[in-house]
Amino acid sequence: MRIPRFFPDLSTDRVLTMEFIDGETITALRREGQTDEIEDALRTVLRSFLRQLVIDGVFHADLHPGNVIIDPDGTSTLIDFGSVGRLDRDLRQTVQDLAIAFLQGDTRRVADAALAIMPLANPADEPGFRRALAEFVTHDLGSGSRITLRTIDNASDLFTRYGSALPADLVAAGRAFAILEGTLRTAAPTMDVIGESRDAAQALILSQLRPRALAGAIGRSALGAFPRLRRLPDRIETIVGDLADGKLTVKIRLFADDRDRRVVTGVIRRVSTVILGGMLTVASFVMFVLPPFEGGSLSPVAAGVALAIGAAASFVTAAVDALLGRRP
Repeated sequence: MRIPRFFPDLSTDRVLTMEFIDGETITALRREGQTDEIEDALRTVLRSFLRQLVIDGVFHADLHPGNVIIDPDGTSTLIDFGSVGRLDRDLRQTVQDLAIAFLQGDTRRVADAALAIMPLANPADEPGFRRALAEFVTHDLGSGSRITLRTIDNASDLFTRYGSALPADLVAAGRAFAILEGTLRTAAPTMDVIGESRDAAQALILSQLRPRALAGAIGRSALGAFPRLRRLPDRIETIVGDLADGKLTVKIRLFADDRDRRVVTGVIRRVSTVILGGMLTVASFVMFVLPPFEGGSLSPVAAGVALAIGAAASFVTAAVDALLGRRP
């Protein structure tokens, strides 16, 4: 894979000047029927693009057939860098986590990785979101699926439906992959894009487990933690001082989570309804054993029946409430 040399002195904010590449575009080679060269070249382009996403964080966002040139010795070259996307370190880590979970077919971990950076507006919606995301991964990203711009829109709509949103840079990366996928499908129809992507992503992730890569990752993490470690002695001294002076306090908010409040409220409501039903049941039995009233408009038996109906209604209400409370 080759990237043309950039000439900053000949470029402006509106003009990008790069090295001239002698070769044929994918479009031209396809017209000439050179399918083997095309498939090998596009496989290299796919691996390069995934590396740009997962490792480098800077990616070509418009890889249509006219932007891939193959020179006479078979080397693939990417041209026209007028559209470039970027992923910061957190987003790259998210992409790696999503890729690992996807490779393992673990939709639970796919949801975990997504929620880590894109939390829902209402945590109570999480079970429904996880089911919807699992269905999306299975049907839209399964074997033989096509990743089109519509696929990216569906993913974005899914997050929007649950009060969240995909980061714009991540959407741009998804759209760039959809454009490349369209190029692959058009120029190399027999290529298994999902399968090739799985293999390439797995190789990239495993490459991060090599000693040199691990050492670099540990070094970067240690460097990032250094400012916090430097402030740690001062914070420990402050805590110890507050503890010695009796100023150290801990605040605990009971039922801070809306889901906890709903559970407790539901339990109290159902218990109250059951108690009411029990009281009505006792009252109905009392009415049944009382002698008839003289001159009364309502007999004890009729009153007992009415109270029994009220008791039954209370128990049914509590049962239905309990069943509905089990739903996510």
